Amino acid sequence: MSGKSVTLAFYGQFHCLGDQCPASCCANWTLDVDKDTYERWATVSVEADRQALLDSVRPVTSGYGDILKQKDNGECIHLEDKLCTIQRRYGHDFLPLTCRKYPRIYTHDEMQDVHSLALSCPEVLNRLFADGQQQRALLLKKTMTVDFQAAEQALLMDPVFGRALLKIVNEVMSLPKYEPSVFLYFIGSVLCNVAKKSEQGELRRKDVNDMHKRLKPDLFQSAKTAQRRIDKLDKHLNVQFWRLLDSIMPNARDLLAVDDSADLDECIDLLKTPDIDMDGQARLHGLVMAMRDQARSCLPASYNDNMRSYLIVKFLNNRFPWNPVEGNVIAAYLYCVIPYALIQLLVWMQVRVEGGIDGAEIKRIIYSVERHLNHNKRIYRLLSEHEELLHLDEYLDCLILL
Repeated sequence: MSGKSVTLAFYGQFHCLGDQCPASCCANWTLDVDKDTYERWATVSVEADRQALLDSVRPVTSGYGDILKQKDNGECIHLEDKLCTIQRRYGHDFLPLTCRKYPRIYTHDEMQDVHSLALSCPEVLNRLFADGQQQRALLLKKTMTVDFQAAEQALLMDPVFGRALLKIVNEVMSLPKYEPSVFLYFIGSVLCNVAKKSEQGELRRKDVNDMHKRLKPDLFQSAKTAQRRIDKLDKHLNVQFWRLLDSIMPNARDLLAVDDSADLDECIDLLKTPDIDMDGQARLHGLVMAMRDQARSCLPASYNDNMRSYLIVKFLNNRFPWNPVEGNVIAAYLYCVIPYALIQLLVWMQVRVEGGIDGAEIKRIIYSVERHLNHNKRIYRLLSEHEELLHLDEYLDCLILL
C-alpha cells in the first residue's frame, strides 16, 4: 500500500545548542528510563558507578514507567553545569531512550512516516520561525510504500475517514489568508459534525468527502461570521474556558517576564476565584477581550504566519487527524489547541503590561508552555479525568477568540 513520508524541512539541520541553550531539556520534566537503558546501566563494571546510575532511578507504582530522580530545583540528578554527566562519561548510547531521541519525533504507521521535532526545544522554534521560513516548504512530502506488517503503530481509526480528514486539515492549513482562529474554529466544526454523525451511526465516507468539497466556501463563511460570533459570545462560557486553561497550568503567571500590573493581577485573581459571581465573570470577560484586542494591534507582522506553522507542526506531532492517540480525534485536537490557547493568553498578558512583545519573548513563552504541559502529560491527565471536555461543541465558539 502507498503512503506518505513527511519530514519537517529543517529536520536534518537541527543541532543541539548544548550549554548555550536558554532552557534545559533536563529540568522540570518527567524523564522515563526504559528497560533497555536500565539493563545497560546494570552492566557497568565499576560497582560504585553502576550503583550510582541504578540508584538515580525512581520506580513509580502507577501510570508510566520508572523515571529519573530530580534535584530540589527540578533538574535531572545527572545534570551539572547545564550538561549531562551520563553523556559526558559514558557516551550518547548510555542515555535513556527519551533523552537520546529528544527533540526528534518519529512515528511510523500505515498511512504516514513522520520525522519531526518537538516544539518545546528553543532551537526548533528558532528554525521554525527563522526569516524566510514562511516562503519555503515547511513539510517535505514524498510517496512511499508502506508495509502493514512493519508499521510500528496500527491505525486507530478507520483509514477511510483518517485520509479524508487529513485532506481537509492539510488544505485548510495551506490557505495563508485566514487567521489561525478561523482555522481552529472551522476544523473544530468539522470534527463536531463528524462526531455527531458517528454517535448517531450515520457517518459515511460521502459525508466527509462532501465536507472537503465545500471546504473553501464553508471556510470563507466561517471567517465572514467570526466577528459576529465574537460579539455574541456567551460570557459565562468564555470565562469557564479561560478558567479551565488556568487550572491546567496554575503557575502560568510565573512564565511572564513582566513587572506587577493591576490589570494582570486582577485577571489572575478572577481566574482563580472558586465561585466567581456574575459581576466577576463580566469583569474577567472584559479584561480578556481587552487584552486580546490590544495584542492584535501590537504583535509582530509575522506572528500569525508563525503560529500557523506552530499549529501545522503540532498537528503533525500528534498524528492529527489521521491516526490520533487512542483513536480519539477530538482528544488529539485538544492536545494541540489547549497549549496554543494558553500561549495566546500569555502573549496577550505580556502585551497588556509591556505595550508590545518581540519574537524572542514569544518563543520563550511557547517553549515554556510546551515543557510545562507536554513534558509532564498534564493535558493527557486532564482529559482522562474530565471526559466532559471532549464535548467540543459546547465551547467551540471560544476558539474564534484565538
